[in-house]
Amino acid sequence: MPESKQTIIFDSSGLTALMNETDEFHTQALRMSEILTDRAFWRVILPHAIFAETVTALSKRVSREAGAKAARAILDRQKTGDFVLSRQMHLSIRQLLTFSSVQKDIEELRRFLTVW
Repeated sequence: MPESKQTIIFDSSGLTALMNETDEFHTQALRMSEILTDRAFWRVILPHAIFAETVTALSKRVSREAGAKAARAILDRQKTGDFVLSRQMHLSIRQLLTFSSVQKDIEELRRFLTVW
């Protein structure tokens, strides 16, 4: 039986906003995070490079301690299964097709978050 989960790939700007309470997009990132933790519907992928970029950005913009705290929090969330930490930097054709098929859903979600 095929899996019905939709695939989302984390971006460093969204993850940085989520981890940085002073970021102007922090509230929106929190709302998106609450929606994306529905493991029954979403498969969230965090590439290693995005993890490193996020920790580096927080270390530079906020503090080294904030970067370290974010790294621990991200790794803890990964252990609970909220997302998959991926070493692969490329997407398969199937993943790209799945990703593009949910773009409409993502746009609707963005409109919802903007209105909400």
